[in-house]
Amino acid sequence: MEDKIFEFLWKMSLYINKKKLILTDEKDNLTVIDKWIIEKCKVVINNYLNYIQNNNIDKAKEVIDDFFRDDYYNLYRLVVDNKIKNNKDYDVSKNVLLNVYLEILKMYMLYYPEIVKFIYVNLYFNSKNLFYNDNLKEYIIDDSVLSFGEDIKSIILDVCKFRKDANISNEKSIDSVSLNIKKDYIKLLPKSLDDILRLINSKNVNIDFSDETYVELIMNDKIIIKKR
Repeated sequence: MEDKIFEFLWKMSLYINKKKLILTDEKDNLTVIDKWIIEKCKVVINNYLNYIQNNNIDKAKEVIDDFFRDDYYNLYRLVVDNKIKNNKDYDVSKNVLLNVYLEILKMYMLYYPEIVKFIYVNLYFNSKNLFYNDNLKEYIIDDSVLSFGEDIKSIILDVCKFRKDANISNEKSIDSVSLNIKKDYIKLLPKSLDDILRLINSKNVNIDFSDETYVELIMNDKIIIKKR
């Protein structure tokens, strides 16, 4: 695990350098996935601090590791990469990526002081976002985003598992994918569809809102929704 975390930290810093990502003041027009990673990071920070205050340093590190590896590196980084490739919502998500990474570095300072100092100096030394600031406090987030984001994460991971088991590459489009979404999240869905569709890469998407079912057909970036 330690070697993997080192690898992810280095790869993430190399990714930021390669893409030439620089922090700006852009904090508006966040997509649902952007908001979710911010809210999840805030939860992780609180849990991390609680464990530290109770002298449970190992558990605190486990909390960071799980978030950094699964939510941030293996999921949100791919969301941003897809936006960069499609040149859509790039500046907004780039800032989220950088600010959340900075918060991750802060938490890892206790465990990897030398590598964190090196990465921070090389990535953030020209930034107005100082290391001791709360760089996420200026983002305004909807209350329901965290739960919805977790549902989307599960959907994307299920599709990734299906692709792996069926030996289907990420570049090859799947004929159809069914998404189970809580009816309460209908308003959040349009703001997250682009991110979801890029990651699952499916020609058709069926969406089931619990007791009310809708069929959603995605063709040429047009969305058609009708009650079944």
